[in-house]
Amino acid sequence: MKLKSLFKIKFYLKSIFLFWIYIFRRQFLSSKEKFIYLFLLSLSRNNLTNKESKQLTEFKIFPKNSTRIFPLSNSNKKLSIIIQGDIQDFDFVQSTVNWYKKCGVNNIIVSTNAIEEEFKNAITIINKKSKVKGINNENNEILNIRAALDFIPSNHLIIKTKTQQRIFNELTISGLQSIHNSYFSKLSKNNKRIGVISSQSSILQINQIPDDIYIGSLEQIKAIFSIGFRNKDRYFKDLNIDFNNFKKYIFDHNNPFKDESIFLSELNKEQRFFNSFRKNCLLRDMQDKKIIVKNEYLSSLSRYLDIISDCLYVLDPLEIDLYTFHKKGYSNIAKLNYKNKSSINLSRLNWIALLNDPDYKNKIISFASKNLSLN
Repeated sequence: MKLKSLFKIKFYLKSIFLFWIYIFRRQFLSSKEKFIYLFLLSLSRNNLTNKESKQLTEFKIFPKNSTRIFPLSNSNKKLSIIIQGDIQDFDFVQSTVNWYKKCGVNNIIVSTNAIEEEFKNAITIINKKSKVKGINNENNEILNIRAALDFIPSNHLIIKTKTQQRIFNELTISGLQSIHNSYFSKLSKNNKRIGVISSQSSILQINQIPDDIYIGSLEQIKAIFSIGFRNKDRYFKDLNIDFNNFKKYIFDHNNPFKDESIFLSELNKEQRFFNSFRKNCLLRDMQDKKIIVKNEYLSSLSRYLDIISDCLYVLDPLEIDLYTFHKKGYSNIAKLNYKNKSSINLSRLNWIALLNDPDYKNKIISFASKNLSLN
């Protein structure tokens, strides 16, 4: 009996001990979040009131599992979302799917190359990785998107995004049909533009349109990704350039004309995808040469700027609350992906200037011409 009583006492003591550890951890983590919040709040106030400070600070806190505030929009019934790429964090992608579902999007496709279990509330597609070695995983991305397109009705608007991203702004999701339908193009086959997000990538780098998000019709997205797989070694061999000095051909955002005697219009996968758009989605083939020599650059830039102003509409990541997930947490994609400090970038503001100011295009070309002549 004594042994039995002793065992019970030990069991209760252990249970109480574990319970208090749980309470302590919960309170500690909660306090840690509060400390971070108070620090950011203090920083924001200090920057505002401190006369010596040259900065203003703002921050946002988003829940891992978002809650809808506004009424559902019927337009989302004809909206499909493709989430493609490697699964860095299953729970994040699942909560992203759940969020889009709460916003009234019923057709959500997750297309990836490897996964242990299927996602709820979404069509899960697992594709074998491409055997052709491309540049920056481009071939697997083409494979994933093509597979997803088979599950999308012809009358749906498509948001093509990535597994590490989430659009938190529900008004953007609800109003996307109206936003998309408000823009028209004279150069595209269906008179519609495609939506992209702004970036700090230089507008002087031809075809460097970010592929983080595409918004377009089934016809447009199919046409963009109708291109074949690219063999990396064969591509570089066909360029027939000096590989001992290959770095000089890489576009320098802050000094784009420093060493280059040629410009590569399809080096990055983003460039290749947009060149495919120029070839397959417009009334005539307006793709650029893979290698643009220096004396042809200004005319190529002029055509490129015309296509940007007529065939795209640009959304700001901050306005639509677009975030990307990394193992360390949520980060703003506008600050994460691009480090160029040049003011001549693919921002929403510069796109609006191209759209409404006839002289703005000439200013960009004049700037490029001046810098070309100095090198």
